[in-house]
Amino acid sequence: MRQAGTSDADSTTEVPVAARPEPRAGPTPRPPVPLRPVRRVPADEPAARGRAGGHRVELVDGVLLVGPTVAAPHQRAARRLARALEAACAPPLEVFSPFTLRVADDTEVVPDVAVVAVDEPLPRYPRDARVVAEVLSPRSRRTDVALKGRVYADAGVPVFVVVDPDAVTLAVHVLRAGSYVEVARAARADAARLPGPVPVRLSPADLVRP
Repeated sequence: MRQAGTSDADSTTEVPVAARPEPRAGPTPRPPVPLRPVRRVPADEPAARGRAGGHRVELVDGVLLVGPTVAAPHQRAARRLARALEAACAPPLEVFSPFTLRVADDTEVVPDVAVVAVDEPLPRYPRDARVVAEVLSPRSRRTDVALKGRVYADAGVPVFVVVDPDAVTLAVHVLRAGSYVEVARAARADAARLPGPVPVRLSPADLVRP
C-alpha cells in the first residue's frame, strides 16, 4: 500500500546485487599498425630485375613492378614480332626478346622486344635502343602503354610499337618533341610500316593468329 507523501517516481524496486550480471571485459585495444613506406630499390640489386616465379619484375623510379605471368598468345606475338624485325635488320642492329633496358640507377624496364645497336657485349642503355615493343596483356595494359611508354619517351627511344593480341591491332608511335605520336595503326589482316632503321611492314593477324 502506497504511503502518504510518496509518488510513482519514488517507488523503485531494488535489484539484489547477486542478480546483477557481471560486466564483461571488452577487447584489449591494440595500437595502430604503422604504414610501411615503399622501399626504393637500386637497379643493381638482384631482386630488382629478371623474373620471380614466372612474373616479370621491373623497376621505375625505385618502385618494383611485378607483372603477370605471360600467356601463350603473348608469347606467340612477341616471338613472331622478334622474327619479323630480325629479318629486316642489318648490322649493327640486333633483336632481343625480352630486353633489359636500364634508364637510370633506379629505373630498369623490360620491353618484350627491342631492336638494339650492338656496339658493346651487353647493351642495356637507352642510347642503344632504336625500337621497343610491348605486347599487351589484360592485367598489364596500363603499365605497358602509359607508364612504360613514358619511360621509353623520356629515354629517347625513337620508335615504340604496341601489339594488342585481344583486339588484333598494332600501333606504331614515333618520338616527337619528347612525346610519342601514333603514325600508323593496323587491325587484323591490315599492315603497318615501321619508320626508321627497320622499315618492315607488320600485320597483327600474322603475329597473333595460330
